[in-house]
This record gives sequence, structure tokens and C-alpha cells, in this order.
Amino acid sequence: MQNTISKNIGGLILILVVLSMISCGKKEPSAWELSAEFTRLYKGKQYEEAKEVGKNFLEKYPDDERAASVQLKLASAYYRLKDFDQAREEYEKVVQKYPLKSEEAQRTVDFIKEHSDFNYQPLKMYVDIQNTSDPQGRIKGLKEMLKRYPDCNLADDVQYSIGRTYMLLGQYPEAKKEFDILLYDLFYFLKHCGTQNENGRFDSFSSEKKGFGRRGYAKIIYSFLLQGP
Repeated sequence: MQNTISKNIGGLILILVVLSMISCGKKEPSAWELSAEFTRLYKGKQYEEAKEVGKNFLEKYPDDERAASVQLKLASAYYRLKDFDQAREEYEKVVQKYPLKSEEAQRTVDFIKEHSDFNYQPLKMYVDIQNTSDPQGRIKGLKEMLKRYPDCNLADDVQYSIGRTYMLLGQYPEAKKEFDILLYDLFYFLKHCGTQNENGRFDSFSSEKKGFGRRGYAKIIYSFLLQGP
């Protein structure tokens, strides 16, 4: 009788130990769980934490249907952390592995390459300023950036952003003044770096000329100047 009780107690203890081991063991997170956690961290602007979860996801589930989206956001997380060399590498992985996302990724790769001057310092400053919620603070930061890096490749983007921010604030005379500066520089650039066609219009650009990559600026500014607020 005593032996039976001892055996039962011993068996019960063994079961409890096994159950304890099972409950203490970590279950491998599913692809959905990891991607959901990554998205939560990314949207919460917790980019340091997000990039670790994103890398873990891509290592465990490289062929999952969510992999392309995770890879693209992982690259964006590095970009927002101003680690531009690593961001460029991650965007290039998108170009190589995920054709449906490659066009968007390639644009960012080209943008990072174009604005790598001054060891990325203007680009780092620009990213910080663009994340400023106060419009007047953004204008002040952008103007300071132009003073510090007047010849950087981002100068036209910065000048446009100043005018655009003034316009959104309803300060149209100030916006026009800033757009006038950009237009003057653009016309000078077209005159000296563009190629005239048979109709006398400038329709191509010197590949060696940096800046003025967004030709849509002129169209937006013309619309503002001609139609008014």
C-alpha cells in the first residue's frame, strides 16, 4: 500500500515537472505575431525595437507573404534612425528580392546616393526638421540648414519646403518670396545646364548637375503664382 502511494506520488511529481517545463518553455512566435509586433512598434515610432523584430521575422520567415512589406519598413526604420548606409543596403534588398516593391525602394536608394554629400549631415538635419510638428520651428530649422549647407544637394528641397510651409500657414507673401528664389535658381539652371530643342525650349538636363531633381516643383509654383491663394 505504501509502495503504491509512493509510486503515485512519484508519478504525480514527474507529471508536474513535465507540465512545468512545458509551461516555462517559450513557444516560437508565428509569422503573424512577429509581423503584428513589428508593425505596432514601427507605427509607434519605436524604430530601434522595430528593426530587431523585423530582422527576426525576415530570418525566420523569408518566404512569408508579409516579407516584402516588412523588408521595406525595416529599411525605412533605418532611414528614420538616420543610419543611411544601412538603410540603403536594406532598400537594395527590396529591389533585388521583391519586384512589386522595387520601384519605390529604388527611388529611395537613388535619393540617399544623391544626398550623401557632407557625410550625410544635411540629410540627417533635414530628416530631423521634417519631423518637427511646429511649422514655425520647421521654417526656422530649414533656413538655418540653408545657411549652414547652402551648396548641399538638398538645397532645392529645403527652399521648396520653406515656401510650402509658409503657404500651408496662409502666409502667401512669404511663400511667394521663397518660391521666387527657387524659380530664379531654376531658370538660371535651365539657361546654363539645360539643352534647348528646336522650338527653343529646355527639355533635357545635364547629368552632372546636382539638385533640382523634382521637376514638379516648377509646375506647383507656377500654379500658385498664376492663380494666387
